[in-house]
Amino acid sequence: MASNNQLPDFLGVGAVKAGTTWLHRNLFKHSELYLPIQKPVFFWDRHREKGLESYARIFEPGRDCLCGEFTASYSVLPAQTKDEIRDLMPDLKLILILREPKSRAWSEAKMELTLIQERDTGTLQEGDYLDFLESEKCRERGDYAAIIREWSARFPREQIYIGLYDDIVRDPRKLLTEVFEFLDVAAPEDWAGYPFRERIFKGPEIGLPARCGELLDSMYTPSAIEEMSSLAGIDLAQAWNYA
Repeated sequence: MASNNQLPDFLGVGAVKAGTTWLHRNLFKHSELYLPIQKPVFFWDRHREKGLESYARIFEPGRDCLCGEFTASYSVLPAQTKDEIRDLMPDLKLILILREPKSRAWSEAKMELTLIQERDTGTLQEGDYLDFLESEKCRERGDYAAIIREWSARFPREQIYIGLYDDIVRDPRKLLTEVFEFLDVAAPEDWAGYPFRERIFKGPEIGLPARCGELLDSMYTPSAIEEMSSLAGIDLAQAWNYA
């Protein structure tokens, strides 16, 4: 069904380093969906001052489609911004992909230091990685319990799809089919045009330093995973071998 307005019908809100670019590229191929080529859009966290008309123009080419966009950092938007999104788009659907939090954090640390900051891997010390892993930015993005709790306080659970990054690796068509069903569009009969086997943004091969591993173990304990599981409605301990 086409959108009734020029604001999106769905948002991909995370998690960071959990396959959202892969998902965007696959949903982009569906004839009943419109997503801007640009990903991430960063409207709600960086460009809100440009105004809603500017945001709506992004989706004008998709008037006859369901429209959406993916910006993984939306997972940790301020409460006031989440409230505004709810008030403007109460029927909005949200897509959240969860990745085992230690591997997510380490993947983000490598991306931040080597790609965003453009630092030479040969000059990086263990302390550089520790500083990022301990940062509020990294901790918030891996706090799935808080992310789910905050968004669920504003949108009914049936409007939030929570999937696993592991399924992108193990059974990508299954995950895509679930997302299409969630969005109320038909899964394709012919998958030939979908890049579901592509691996996007493979990070540098850097071994996890011992102290970084110890820090991540202390951050993501079995009890923390249990809380995430309860909120997600998924046995994450089993999925991520925390049992």
